[in-house]
Amino acid sequence: MIIAALFNFALLLFILWYFGKAPLQQMLNERKEMLSKEIQEAGSLYEVASQDFSKWEGALSNIEADAVNFEGQAKEAVQRGRKHILETAEKDAARIKVEAKLMGDTEAKKLQNVLQKEVASRSIQAAQLYLNAHFTEKDHHKVVAEYLESVHGGT
Repeated sequence: MIIAALFNFALLLFILWYFGKAPLQQMLNERKEMLSKEIQEAGSLYEVASQDFSKWEGALSNIEADAVNFEGQAKEAVQRGRKHILETAEKDAARIKVEAKLMGDTEAKKLQNVLQKEVASRSIQAAQLYLNAHFTEKDHHKVVAEYLESVHGGT
């Protein structure tokens, strides 16, 4: 019985080997070719991906350098803007100071003229009041005569 089982098993192996060798060999060869093609495709995809990675890595390093450069340019622009604003403010302050001084001087002169006119007007009024109160007709004729004599006497 064991011999019969061993014989049947050996016969089964022979039949599988004899009839299954060619289709199994063909299937294994096809599988080998398919795997080779996939490995080659993966290799070429790896090369493309590696090139793309290098390109993106270079672009990234350029972006970092550009960002540093842009930051420097932005800081310079802010400094120039700040300097321009300060210069403009200083010029405006100097101009306003000069204009204020001129306006103050002009107003002072106007007030001085108004005060001089007021002093002159009040002085004339005070003189008229004094003369009306203390100057007689006789004094008037005497002053006119002296004036005419000084005008005619000097010529």
